[in-house]
Amino acid sequence: MPKIFLHAERLLDQEINKVRNELFHGATNGVDNGTTSIADLSLPAPSGPRVKLVEKVYAPVKEFPKFNFVGRVIGPRGMTLREIESTTGCKLLVRGKGSMKDKKLEEEKRGQPNYEHLDEDLHVLISCEDTEERCHTRLEKAVERVQSLLRPVEEGEDEIKKKQLKDLALLNGTLRESGVPGVTAGELL
Repeated sequence: MPKIFLHAERLLDQEINKVRNELFHGATNGVDNGTTSIADLSLPAPSGPRVKLVEKVYAPVKEFPKFNFVGRVIGPRGMTLREIESTTGCKLLVRGKGSMKDKKLEEEKRGQPNYEHLDEDLHVLISCEDTEERCHTRLEKAVERVQSLLRPVEEGEDEIKKKQLKDLALLNGTLRESGVPGVTAGELL
């Protein structure tokens, strides 16, 4: 491809990598990649008034102080968090001590109105608004997904982290899947 189409080549590489990723790595690597939809939750028919249910899932920070729970739940540019929200219909918030990027700002805000959560341990606040039965189903799925993210794994065996790093490289346009270092997918065509 002529060098005047650099942007087109980069976009083609990204699209080719997305398709390859879905075809070859989608659901085959044992990781729930969030491809289920709310319809797949087999929700009961809506009956009764709408309610709002909230559940907290605490991160085991005391047992694993060096593990990055916030980054793991949020994912690359918030993708993991949004994926869980869209597939379960729940709203997720990372709250508690260590939930803010800026530690100095976190100390300043601690104790102020709307920042009471900073006095608690790190947790994910999951909320859902629907009929009671449907809320329970949605919350159960969201809690299950969050708990799987909050389970630390050995560095080399962490499939979720590998997927998140791959997604980040895809977003940044730096994903190289050709097997040959420095060769993009566009150069293989």
